[in-house]
Amino acid sequence: MNIALSRKPASEVESAALILIEIEGAPPEALKASLPIAYESGEISGKAMEMTLLHRVNGFRAGRVLMAGAGKRERFGTNELRHTVSAAVRHLKSRKIKEATLSLDPGYSTPEHVAAAVEGAILGDFEPEALKTEKSTLLDSFTVNVTGDNPGLDEAAQRGRIVGEAQNFAREIANEPPNQLTPMAMASRARAMAEQFGLSCEVLDQDQMKQLGMGALLGVAQGSAEPPALILLRYMPESGRKTPHLGLLDLRSSHLLPLALGGLLQHVHLDLSHQPFVHIDTEVGKESADLLRTGLHSETCLGVLGRSRWADALSSSFCHRHTGLLPRGRTLLQL
Repeated sequence: MNIALSRKPASEVESAALILIEIEGAPPEALKASLPIAYESGEISGKAMEMTLLHRVNGFRAGRVLMAGAGKRERFGTNELRHTVSAAVRHLKSRKIKEATLSLDPGYSTPEHVAAAVEGAILGDFEPEALKTEKSTLLDSFTVNVTGDNPGLDEAAQRGRIVGEAQNFAREIANEPPNQLTPMAMASRARAMAEQFGLSCEVLDQDQMKQLGMGALLGVAQGSAEPPALILLRYMPESGRKTPHLGLLDLRSSHLLPLALGGLLQHVHLDLSHQPFVHIDTEVGKESADLLRTGLHSETCLGVLGRSRWADALSSSFCHRHTGLLPRGRTLLQL
């Protein structure tokens, strides 16, 4: 999908579909005047996730205008914007529309909102159909139209693209059947990704795991005919600064828990495969109060490392390496 940024009045946007965010109880005056019956009847209310597709609206150059309900203004933040844009994209895809533009009002034309909008569009465009013969409609292009000249919007759009593509990368892996995505096949994916994005990748085979005393992992692996593998992904800066220790955070006591088998570096957020857990970026010596940081989605849950964790680990390395969210010298997976 091609991602672009434009700066013009919403009425001048030329697109197959123009997405407008409709706040509940605060309809745009221009549309309210053009569509009095729709507003008076309650057909367009602005309730969260309500989608109303309009054709050839007076005063707009876009072929279609999609009114995407956002709900109450006080409850509408970047996370809600991400979900709303994702739902709007899927609504347009069901109509075989391949081009869309989201126009943000001045109050939402910030780097945080632009990044969330782009991320939501990419997530909404995802289709788990790698093994399907007939493919679904995908967007060819998505544009975020902003009003005003806030700095950092182009960088924010790029950041949102990378974060969204990283999550889709993880979803593709997590959705693959285990008879195809064996441990060694997963290791091949990890090596390919690491080579593409400048990470080091080490894969421990069964003999190496025995030498390191990983009895718990090897015991579980005995239930499969496929040999086990343990993937380590590292990002080492040119300066060669020593990598700090990593661990998991116990949210009940806010204490860092050292891991015998390793830690996974990522800011706090929801698991990309819809199984909640926590990844913490931390250093030895930090106070417990400093460990609770705001993450990508500002949501905290607790869980364990599993098959989808490895998919998420790959997306972490992809995402953080190219957004600057990964501090230099940190290890993604460390024994």
